[in-house]
Amino acid sequence: MDPFYYLDIKSEIKDENDNIIEVCDLDCIMYPDGSWTLSLEEYDGNLVYRGLRFKIIEFDNDHKKLMCFHDLERNEGKMYNMTITETDS
Repeated sequence: MDPFYYLDIKSEIKDENDNIIEVCDLDCIMYPDGSWTLSLEEYDGNLVYRGLRFKIIEFDNDHKKLMCFHDLERNEGKMYNMTITETDS
């Protein structure tokens, strides 16, 4: 199972036949601590999260932060703190 399955990440990446490459078909770098990186270094297009386009989406499991970058140099982007909240059922 992809580590980002719970996030609503969409793909705007197309192959040579103009077909969308799904996010689950991209190479995801996973680290032993549970962190992971989706990077579009080898693709043209964008990942879309919360209506914004990004080239890199990383999850830092130690700090529970999702970092999304608009460019491959990681100059500009957004950071989201991930929390789990207990609720009564």
